[in-house]
Amino acid sequence: MHVGPSSSLQQADPVLARRIVTLLMVLSLLGNMTLQVILPAMPRIQSDFHSPPGAVQLLVSLSFLVFGFAMLIYGPAADRYGRRPIYLVGMGLYTLGNLLCTMAPSLALLVAGRTLSSAGSAVSMVLPRAIVRDTHEGHNTAKVLSRIAIISALAPMIAPPIGGLLSDAFGWRALFALLGVIGIISCALIYFLMPETLRETGRPVKLWSTVSSFGTLLRDRRFTGYALNGAFIPGAFFVYMTAAPFIYVGVLGLSATGYAMYYMTTVIGSLAGYLLAGRLAGRASIDRALSLATWGCFAAAAVGALLPFIMPVTPWSLTLPVVALMIAAAVNAPNNQAAIVGGDPRTIGAASGLAGFLQMIVGATLIEIVGVLPQNTPYPMTLSMLLSAACALAAILWGRGKRNYGVP
Repeated sequence: MHVGPSSSLQQADPVLARRIVTLLMVLSLLGNMTLQVILPAMPRIQSDFHSPPGAVQLLVSLSFLVFGFAMLIYGPAADRYGRRPIYLVGMGLYTLGNLLCTMAPSLALLVAGRTLSSAGSAVSMVLPRAIVRDTHEGHNTAKVLSRIAIISALAPMIAPPIGGLLSDAFGWRALFALLGVIGIISCALIYFLMPETLRETGRPVKLWSTVSSFGTLLRDRRFTGYALNGAFIPGAFFVYMTAAPFIYVGVLGLSATGYAMYYMTTVIGSLAGYLLAGRLAGRASIDRALSLATWGCFAAAAVGALLPFIMPVTPWSLTLPVVALMIAAAVNAPNNQAAIVGGDPRTIGAASGLAGFLQMIVGATLIEIVGVLPQNTPYPMTLSMLLSAACALAAILWGRGKRNYGVP
């Protein structure tokens, strides 16, 4: 099935356009459950394999690293071979990786399976945006992407409780079995319901021009400031996401399900931030919104780092500053994305892919750093979050030294 040329599929065949958008919403929701669903089970995985915390953190840090590199590959490949076949390849890798994790007899094979599934799941970050651009025009593109983003934001809300319940009831292997089933369902949905939306396949992709555009962007101080800001702000949450299970479960004595309930409050904060960002749109410039949100993230991280020094550590004393950070981070995210693609129209795709890659690299680095620090105290986690927020603030202030990137 192939979507033929038209000015807008939404105008030419609105029923098909709605079906594609609905399918992308479902695929994005399922794909975004991948990372968060295993978090409550990480202490149990560590115990079962008798491994140090740093080794178990590879399940997350390597996922980020591979995810970032895969994002650089899927875009050009989909431009040449089409969206549908590349989507099927990615979700096929995702399915195989999770089935390998389900049967893994050792931590090494578990990490290998997890790495394979992460390489596959990156396709769900890249292709929905491309497919929406293929099938919609003008303001409708932004409207549809925002709907998909809101649905995707539900994944981290429902994934940890599901992961905690399955882990407590059936063991951690049940989580990867669930992800394998999700992969199979996703492949079936793409194969039977997803048309090819790229109007012309087989176009040559020049590697050197792609690499050259990356270099041009990195030499642009303004772009680099935006990109690093967009990497370090979520980096603060990545630190919390990977260290918190060991603090809440191992130190504070919560069950995996109990930890997942506290994790949900941070996701609710994120949803509130996205709603606030929508209300601020058009009322403040992109740069001003970025500045306010970044300062908000830094203030929340600073409070979170200070509280363990002045009061007893409780789940709420750790969680509430993170909720505040997530509200500010959600306000930052859409403005940061708009700033990143607000430069030269010829490098919009490269800018988006490179920024995503930097986010994954920074996230993987922070996760590995936290993984080798002591896990029996909250101080490494809270101070690392503060460091990441400080780097995000420094990046946006440094980037303002050049105003040639076309962002208001």
